[in-house]
Amino acid sequence: RRKLEEIFDMILRIRTATGTWRLDVGESPVNQLVLSEVKVMIESNFGVARERQTLCEDPAGKRLLDDNLTLQKAKLNANGAMVFLIVDDSSTLPVVSSTGTKLAASKVIKKIGADGTITAAAYEDHVSRRGFRPGLAALGDLKKNWTLSDFLLMDDQYTFKVKRQEEAFCKGVSLDTQACFNFQSYMQQLGWRQGRCGFLYGNWDEDEMKVKVEFVYEPEQRSDEHGIAVLLADEEEEEQMHKKQVEDDDETMTDVQHINTSGGQSHGTGGSVAATEEINIVEAIAEALALRRVGFVFAHPPREKGFVFSGAEAIRAAYQQLEAADGVNKTPFVTVKVTVDPESNESQFEAYQVSEQCMTMAAEGALGVDGNDLAACAVHPTFTVVVEGKPAPSVNANFFLCNVPVQQHDSQIFKHSTFPKEHRLLPQTRDDLKSRIRGTSGISLTRALADFGLILFLASFPQIFDHSSFIPSLIQAIKHDAPLDEGYRLILFSFAGLDI
Repeated sequence: RRKLEEIFDMILRIRTATGTWRLDVGESPVNQLVLSEVKVMIESNFGVARERQTLCEDPAGKRLLDDNLTLQKAKLNANGAMVFLIVDDSSTLPVVSSTGTKLAASKVIKKIGADGTITAAAYEDHVSRRGFRPGLAALGDLKKNWTLSDFLLMDDQYTFKVKRQEEAFCKGVSLDTQACFNFQSYMQQLGWRQGRCGFLYGNWDEDEMKVKVEFVYEPEQRSDEHGIAVLLADEEEEEQMHKKQVEDDDETMTDVQHINTSGGQSHGTGGSVAATEEINIVEAIAEALALRRVGFVFAHPPREKGFVFSGAEAIRAAYQQLEAADGVNKTPFVTVKVTVDPESNESQFEAYQVSEQCMTMAAEGALGVDGNDLAACAVHPTFTVVVEGKPAPSVNANFFLCNVPVQQHDSQIFKHSTFPKEHRLLPQTRDDLKSRIRGTSGISLTRALADFGLILFLASFPQIFDHSSFIPSLIQAIKHDAPLDEGYRLILFSFAGLDI
């Protein structure tokens, strides 16, 4: 079975001296794809010889990327990730339209430095003087003769007139009552002083466009009152990144250090499973239960009235809808936000989707985080955004939000979900398993084990609870409310320290 991150089409954006190219890497295993293979794809699609290509993290070409790096190591494994392409002075680059069509060839621009040396001009230096728009090639580099209609058509591709979408694609979401109670109860324990997030799993009806959530998976994360960071890197890789941050600036507190001191610690499951492996286990459990990822939930401290989503939260919702819909298409994928009313001290669950226009703008790279206004999305300089008849440098996230009706139900799969959740302040232990089995008198062992958090806890000990036999057998027993095999029952009781 192919892993989740390996099965969707992924687009890399290649920034060049003549514009931005979109490279479709297809259904490649993006975590294993190396940059040398990306160069081969560039040569095949755009005619630039691989030996003349240099891939960089920055437009000036100061931070070069090694050809042997995987997309994951190079931080390019997200759909729409951008890498900068620099070619040698003798090469010509094709100019590619927004539809991917090659228009013309353009020599790399050269400049004479103050010391008389001749060098290739940085892309930003060239387009800032001659570019049709910031970050784009000059009109003359695209084609020689332009009519007014051609120009307006070209210009319109980079202009968005923001309009509110009247209704969400999703017509309703039903949340499991116990999952909601568990999530908001933990936020109350934290005093609503920091954020928390999780992925929603269940099913949706594509005809009625309604979502039914059966469980919440809370990945390893670090958070404070300002935001949430989901940790999907292996511990060794994360530690190396942390050491590098400290070496870069010994006097400045890094983001990771800041979040830790605010009380947003992260704790893994009981066993020794890396974060990247754990998400694959979660997907496998969901698939065995005939469930899928249907949404995202996040909680935050109380905010001022009218501040619904931050710009970063709206952009995140757009990217997740794009992934779920495989592009700018209708999808029931929903984002649920949880907070507390400071006056009544009651938890509030609200569901939203972002508009199709927001999905388009996010896919085009037109939106970013506004450092001056947390409730707004900044507009990339390449684009023009018109809000209420006027060009605007940013857009309030509320313009993009569509409300989704919320209901509750009692899950028929996980009827007794009281096992401690993963990645909380108090880690899961074998004593929790013992208490769970002992404290469920009146119901069968199978029903006592019908808890996603408990299944994930057992799966974190693959040497004991084999992923190819024990876990699938347990899930099948839960699905059909059947007795667990006697041999597996012995293993389980022995692990929990219980007498048979």
